[in-house]
Amino acid sequence: MISLENAVLNERDWTGSMDALAHKATALCEAHALSSGVRLPKSTKALVMSYRALRILSPAQGKQFRWLHLVQLLAARHLVTQGWRREDAAQRIARYSPEHMAEHLATLHEHDDDGITSPITEAATNEERERATIAIRLLAAGICEQFRMARVGIPTVQDLTMSPLLAQALLLLSSAYVSAGKEDIGGSVHSLLERCRNPINGTSWRLPMLSDPQFHYREITLLDPDRRIPTLDCVEMARQTQSELDLREQFAFEALRSTSEQFVGKLEQAYSALRLWVTEHPVTTIQAMRTFERLKGLQLAATFLTGCYECVQPHHLVNGKLYVCETCGTSMRRATGASHFLSCRVPQCKSYDKPLESLPQEWSADTLIAKPAILAYWVGPGLDESTLYRMALAQGLEPRMYPGRDACDLSFDGNAVGVDVKSFASPFILADRLNKGHGLAPYQRRIVAINDQAIARSYGYLEVLRQRYVGSPSLEFMSVRALLASMEKPF
Repeated sequence: MISLENAVLNERDWTGSMDALAHKATALCEAHALSSGVRLPKSTKALVMSYRALRILSPAQGKQFRWLHLVQLLAARHLVTQGWRREDAAQRIARYSPEHMAEHLATLHEHDDDGITSPITEAATNEERERATIAIRLLAAGICEQFRMARVGIPTVQDLTMSPLLAQALLLLSSAYVSAGKEDIGGSVHSLLERCRNPINGTSWRLPMLSDPQFHYREITLLDPDRRIPTLDCVEMARQTQSELDLREQFAFEALRSTSEQFVGKLEQAYSALRLWVTEHPVTTIQAMRTFERLKGLQLAATFLTGCYECVQPHHLVNGKLYVCETCGTSMRRATGASHFLSCRVPQCKSYDKPLESLPQEWSADTLIAKPAILAYWVGPGLDESTLYRMALAQGLEPRMYPGRDACDLSFDGNAVGVDVKSFASPFILADRLNKGHGLAPYQRRIVAINDQAIARSYGYLEVLRQRYVGSPSLEFMSVRALLASMEKPF
């Protein structure tokens, strides 16, 4: 049988509409496998629109798409099925001619400018690039924070007075230099700031991953070389950067979106199933993960799921033993001020910071713990989301988790009701956030459910929200406990 590569090469004269592009790509993939024997998933018009928005596909000529776009679409489908993030796929596709991509479609994920690398090496490169992105964005934020401190007379000294963001960036970059076999730069923040007066891919940095053609920030300069103030690029990156955890959650969120796009026809179902499973399994095993993938038909998500976890580390243990919270399933820590007791580390959990007694669990090299960013942004907030979802299922309300891939947290009753679950410590911050917009507008009934522990820690939480929210459309504010109780009655 003719391979997909040869079939695509025979379509050089193809032109058509957006619908025709999706149909043609699907027809080719159904009729032909790659030379490696792998079959690519089908494509849809919605997927083509998404790839256009991300500039994976070149601009169309009017409303006509051509062979170039067909090759780019198939190349992107293959890279994404190999675990690539869509923005990285866009960078890779831009490097090659359509003829090269068509001829090497099966091995495109292995190619670089010097020839062929193994999939393991490519995966490591992606991980290094993510680490570099986090380090440089934290560095930009730290430079701006340190600059503000300097303007009020606080000198730049490498001690506890230094910007925490700058200190974290220094540590990450120091680790990267050591890993690359280079001289450790961690001893001097002043030497690092001197480097920032030159482009990141310049000779003064001497770090290969910062010069990678796919590294987005390689050509920018963080400090004006003459005036020694943050550049516009630096200031903008700082504005978009909150913390290392926040950046890592952004990478995880993008990986989830890219992974779910592999499941054409059940994209939203795959997105919801993957995120819910991670939320409900902060401690798991490789075997349990693979069983879930097989039962749900989500084997293509193996790379994504593995990336959400890490092996058991010493900080997960207490006296060498693993203790798991009976309420939320996360690993526990020693309770503050009570050395013989334990406590949960998740603020949204009912057992948070309460001295508890617990029995240790067996663990091995097969045991996995959710990474800190996943715990902070998915597992913690997801405790209430999961509880509400399970209650809605029990009540026959036909719930959907993360409809529209996170337009809101939960919908049910024929999509008449939309629910966002929040656990902000401050009702003032939450009100300001909601006033700027939310994803509940399409629903007839719009509910913001507040974590019970957050309400208990801040007097008058719900009243403050009702007074401070001035957005449109109107929202209902209630505790998670109240919403659970109301589910037992007809909506």
